[in-house]
Amino acid sequence: MNHDKYFSEDELNRISDLKGKHYLDSTELDEDEIIVKEQDEIFLELSETVMSTMAFIDKIMSVIKKELDLYDALCDDNEFKKAMQNQIKYVISCSKLKEELNETLKLIFKFSKTENYYWKDCSCEVYIYYYNVIKNEFLKSNSFANEIDFIKFEYERLLSENDSDSNITDSQFLNRDYFLSMNYRKYFSDENKQFFELEKSKKLSFLKNELGHLGFGLEPYTLGSSIKIKIIELESAKLEKLSLSNLPNFNVRQRYELYKKFGFNAIIEKLEAPQMSKYKMTALIMGISPDNAKQLHNETYREINQKDSDELKNYLINQSVK
Repeated sequence: MNHDKYFSEDELNRISDLKGKHYLDSTELDEDEIIVKEQDEIFLELSETVMSTMAFIDKIMSVIKKELDLYDALCDDNEFKKAMQNQIKYVISCSKLKEELNETLKLIFKFSKTENYYWKDCSCEVYIYYYNVIKNEFLKSNSFANEIDFIKFEYERLLSENDSDSNITDSQFLNRDYFLSMNYRKYFSDENKQFFELEKSKKLSFLKNELGHLGFGLEPYTLGSSIKIKIIELESAKLEKLSLSNLPNFNVRQRYELYKKFGFNAIIEKLEAPQMSKYKMTALIMGISPDNAKQLHNETYREINQKDSDELKNYLINQSVK
């Protein structure tokens, strides 16, 4: 008969059977089982295990607190001794359940990485694999946003991640994330806390690099209790925006002088091709007719005058071209 006022008989049996050993040690999934079972089904089962373990831990911790509050009212030494023994049993059980939970989460991480399955604490490799899918989901739901907006959103989300907050990149993802609303991180062991923080750092570095490819950097700052980032244009991206209006309107002869100066005519002449083909290549590159190209090659096109020559030289000097 169960005389415990807090726990059912099944719960008491679980407490007494706890040995700090991972519950899945005897039921490791082999490749055949993974093929038979859908990934989603396996993840659902694992999430149910995490949730039930967390609920049990929370219940034991609640009982420990209640018992502590009743200590002052215990006058009988035997009752006090019995209460203390129960407390010790509950504390040990709670510790072993947390150990079990942390081992389960590590197993989920390994399984996710092996099977390339996305969840909120997946490996950086899995995150990168699904990056474009996640990005497209975000952009689809935010029609006025661009990739920079997405990276900013993701970076801030990872920096200020809250277990109770859902977000568009997870909740609308191609697989349902059964762990999305679970606050299991509060039970992370020191080892798991460090391990998952390192994975998060890798994701942040990846996002920073993606932003860099777009010509931007980031600068974190705090806003109340939140961490935000400011998008900064990189110096390397602050180049003069080129357009036709920025370029001089050189004539054919001036452009051919540039063509010769940079060695294009020598390259074309070395081609193993008919002479007419060489004229056509010059015509394509310079945007002129093959006949004009032929005259330029044969030096029968009109000579460059002094004014045009000076204009060309001054332009090269201004552009620091020697």
